[in-house]
Amino acid sequence: MAIASMTKVMIASHKGEAKKLLSTLQKSGMVQILNAERALITKEYPELNIHTKRMRELEETIQKLATSIEFLDEHTDAEPLTSFFKPLSAVNKDDFDATIEKYSDLSILDTALELQDKLDVAKGERENILGSLQILEPWSSLDINLEDFFTLSTSSTFPGTIPTRHLEGTVKQIEEAGGIVEIVNTIDKTSYVVVVVLNDKLAEIHKLLRACEFEAVNLEDYKGSVRENLEVLKKKLNDIDSQITGLIEEIKEFSSKRLELRMLYDYYQNLYLRETARKTAPSTETTILFEGWVKKKDFAKVQKIVASFESSSIDEITPGEDESVPVDIENTSAFKPFEVITRLYGMPQYFELDPTAALAPFFAIFFGLCLTDAGYGIVVTILSIWFLKKMQGDKKFMALIAICSVATIVAGALTGGWFGDAAQQLSTLFGWSWFAKARNSMMWFDPFEKPMTFFALSLALGYIHIMTGLFLKFFHELSRKEFAAAVFDALVWIVMINCIAINMFGNTLHIPAGISSVCGKVALVPAVLIFLFSHREGGIGARLGMGAYNLFSTVFYLGDVLSYLRLMALGMVTGGLAMAFNTIAISTSGSLFGKIVMVPLILIGGHAFNIAINVLGAFVHTLRLQFVEFFPKFMDGGGVDFTPLKDEYKYVYVSQENKID
Repeated sequence: MAIASMTKVMIASHKGEAKKLLSTLQKSGMVQILNAERALITKEYPELNIHTKRMRELEETIQKLATSIEFLDEHTDAEPLTSFFKPLSAVNKDDFDATIEKYSDLSILDTALELQDKLDVAKGERENILGSLQILEPWSSLDINLEDFFTLSTSSTFPGTIPTRHLEGTVKQIEEAGGIVEIVNTIDKTSYVVVVVLNDKLAEIHKLLRACEFEAVNLEDYKGSVRENLEVLKKKLNDIDSQITGLIEEIKEFSSKRLELRMLYDYYQNLYLRETARKTAPSTETTILFEGWVKKKDFAKVQKIVASFESSSIDEITPGEDESVPVDIENTSAFKPFEVITRLYGMPQYFELDPTAALAPFFAIFFGLCLTDAGYGIVVTILSIWFLKKMQGDKKFMALIAICSVATIVAGALTGGWFGDAAQQLSTLFGWSWFAKARNSMMWFDPFEKPMTFFALSLALGYIHIMTGLFLKFFHELSRKEFAAAVFDALVWIVMINCIAINMFGNTLHIPAGISSVCGKVALVPAVLIFLFSHREGGIGARLGMGAYNLFSTVFYLGDVLSYLRLMALGMVTGGLAMAFNTIAISTSGSLFGKIVMVPLILIGGHAFNIAINVLGAFVHTLRLQFVEFFPKFMDGGGVDFTPLKDEYKYVYVSQENKID
């Protein structure tokens, strides 16, 4: 349980070799480089050059690669390059480097973009043809050259549509006004008409057309008859469909290059990260200054890397007085999966404790008690191991679930939960007395027969959990030589809460009455110290006011402890639901259909649902106990993640091996 020690460094590199140096540092993944805005040297030497211009060409290349990858994925019949368990395509380093060199001119990207543009143009043209067909088809019975409509000198022609409900009245009004209406077609509730009117009657006819919801149809762009235009358009549609089909086949064939495009994307994305670090670092006319952080244990390795470049150097420098030190946590393999919990909460600050090792046993035990079924634990363990073997990349979360499921098996065995009361039911139905005996031999108590034991266990674990948090605070402050914080923020609370607990529950715990009485009086001493010294900033009024509030907050500790009763509640809910599904299944076993179909269906479906919902509940509520009841006792959080410059891959996993099986 440790926070990695950090060293601040300054790397100076001649501009001629800065690119190569950064590439090597990126491959090592050991140096966090600060941009000019965060680098202290910029504030000390404002005359240094600072470049803020965006690398638009690189950004556009990356965006085009992403678009092309998505485009080819949509137009391929080939097998997917990735899967749910393996989201990255495995390639060996030699193939990766060869691909980058082969397509350094990005010709493959140009081809992909050209195919995409051709298809987009063809589809756009097809949409235009379909639009023209949609406009002309209702007018197919109009046997006249369309250009003749619009060459009359003394009259005007208006092709358009009128709602059929207005047609009869509109025709009569237009004819009375001196116009002519030719009904060409009626489809559904719309009539397609041609209105011809003398030019001196236009104003009156326009009013009538507006009143009847007339919508003009633009036919001025067409020459010849409607049928001739329809024939031409249908031929064009066939031609463009053939063109699109050919393009799609060409794209499908080209989609064999999807992996190469993915390699290029990851290469240019890492190049972008590298160039961003280079161009946003402060510099002089000839030198770039990379200010950043390195883990102390890695400093010698980084020093060796930099020393291999003739015109580069590295030095340790002193951090700024109020500068935030980046944080990374380091744990043994046994505790590493529990880093997921710490990172979900947020990193501790550099001067705080890494809580991972302390939370690990509690998290596993609490999870197991919330699920409290050995059968469920076995199922989740098997699934977790299967996922671990199938998954690619970071497996910490699944390893965490696997550890917690083992704890569930133990908790279930101690409380007699084997798929609910399946052990008892099977023993009764089939006379498997050995099953019930095996269950009883491992069982500590049955929660449904002795719920108060579960009640007391939950409260006791909660109390130990909270005390652990306070002791962590006490010893950590002592190690930092913050003696006032150790005494007044931790020790006085430990003494007072334990004295109050002994005084209140001495009889229950079989503690002699004399000791309980003494503890009640001793509790007054830390109470006074909390009132006087728990807040040590500001004036006397502020100190005493906050001291009074802090002393009153003692009652919150009671709420914190009671919060752990959720362990009992969730454990008994899991067992109760499991028993309910078993009972329902047995009740349907009276017929052959029930035995063959209903019983397996109810058991498998019911227990699968119970596992899913209660694994989620166990995780969430156990998480809450860490975040709300435990962490605040000794940690504020809010640390800044250590983010070294390193190769990051979205699409491919580059192996150092020469061959990928």
